Amino acid sequence: MVHKDTLPDIDDDQYPELSLNGDRVKFEDLEEEPEEAVPPQGGSLRNMVIGVVIGIVATLGVLHFSSNNSSEPVTEESPGVEVAPAVSPSATQTVTVAPVEMTTVTRTLDVTGTVEAYDLLPVLPQASAVQIQQVLVNQGEMVTEGQVMAVLDDSVLRSQIDQANAQVESANSLVRQREANLGQAQAGLAQAQASLLEAESLLTQNQARLAEAKANLDQARREVERYEDLSSQGVVSRQELETRITTAKTAEEGVRVAEANISSARATISSARANIGSAEANVESAESNIRSAEAEVRSAQARVRQLETQREQTIVRAPMSGIVAQRTARVGDVTGNQQLFSIIAENQLELHAKVPETQLSQVRIGAAVTVTSDADQNLQVRGVVREIAPLIDPQSRQATVKIDLPPLGAIRDSFLRPGMFLRAAITTTTVQGMKVPARAIVPQADGSSIVYRLLPDDTVEARTVEVGNVIAVIPGDLSQASIEIIQGLNVGDRIAIAGASYLKDGDKVNVVSR
Repeated sequence: MVHKDTLPDIDDDQYPELSLNGDRVKFEDLEEEPEEAVPPQGGSLRNMVIGVVIGIVATLGVLHFSSNNSSEPVTEESPGVEVAPAVSPSATQTVTVAPVEMTTVTRTLDVTGTVEAYDLLPVLPQASAVQIQQVLVNQGEMVTEGQVMAVLDDSVLRSQIDQANAQVESANSLVRQREANLGQAQAGLAQAQASLLEAESLLTQNQARLAEAKANLDQARREVERYEDLSSQGVVSRQELETRITTAKTAEEGVRVAEANISSARATISSARANIGSAEANVESAESNIRSAEAEVRSAQARVRQLETQREQTIVRAPMSGIVAQRTARVGDVTGNQQLFSIIAENQLELHAKVPETQLSQVRIGAAVTVTSDADQNLQVRGVVREIAPLIDPQSRQATVKIDLPPLGAIRDSFLRPGMFLRAAITTTTVQGMKVPARAIVPQADGSSIVYRLLPDDTVEARTVEVGNVIAVIPGDLSQASIEIIQGLNVGDRIAIAGASYLKDGDKVNVVSR
């Protein structure tokens, strides 16, 4: 696949060697892939590229074919090549031939771009103004989500946590003390309630005694009245009357005592009720004190949790699995707002390719892409167009096309690096076309190309052809390259390959195996 915008003169010291049936040729700008075509980059550039390819292949083919003609005749047949049964005495040239074949031609758009991380995650310290004690990962290492990457100094936080735990214990002790006070207040309330019940029972008894005393008093008074009448009639003695009067006075005293007991019982009830109110107030106060102490416990526990969270933040963990792209953390540094690491999330890279707005319509999301590097011929990966930027740069008149690259294993074991400048051949369409071996093309001084078509009488006919893309077969082997024929031939036409450069229109030829 041709990736250079211009092609300099071939220099043996500048380009690596490629194989051509045992001969060696140096040409760096052709990177070939099976059955893929190099897209046209404009008429003059494409003609220059194809002309250089044809010229190199033709020159090497001539040398190779001449070398073969100086040795023994070859009799073994090769697939796709016709072999004449015998050499005609009138023939002046010996050639190999191959048919014009149909092939699938992939049209591509060549662009360049820079490798970027799909999502480059910064890893920042959550704890500030603390010293870094350990750095556990290095640049290029794989990390998993939650893995410890660095450890910060937590000695101050440990001391604060111990102090906060002591405050929790002190608050719990205060809660227990106030719960004991609540128990005492509740006992006092129960005692006051019992006293009230006792006073109310005594009041009931005294009320019964008062009713009885009043009944006795009424009875005694009636007896006094009756005995006074009898005494005045002389029926009873004065002594019996006095006895009844004494009994009535005793009953009156019993009523007064019962009434006094009732008043005392009511006073006792009032006092018991007051004691109950005080006991209830004591209980409520004790419960309030307990709630206050429990709030202090919760506050102290929250402080412990806060400090433990801050201590956990002294352990720097990977927010997501990926590759450590950058490490700036060093043991002994004091943390601030600076970034400690950066991670290529999920090991995923992408190519940000620049596409001119005039060619943007050729690009489709999901299109296959072949990515190569000018700096490293071994780098060749497949990608897929993931996103086409909605905006075009008003200065460069280019849009950014994001191409997903294969996930990385470990960055140190991969050819890819963020920031690399790469070339991308974006597949735009796939069509059916004709192809011939590149060695069959004979370039002309006027820039056109011809091939020699074999006629039934073993003479050749010069045919001017319009060539298209270079189709690679075996990467690095120009002898296997093919050229797309846009116009000038038909499928099945037999054309001269090796030896074609020595022919002229109407020559009689002998056909041998390649």
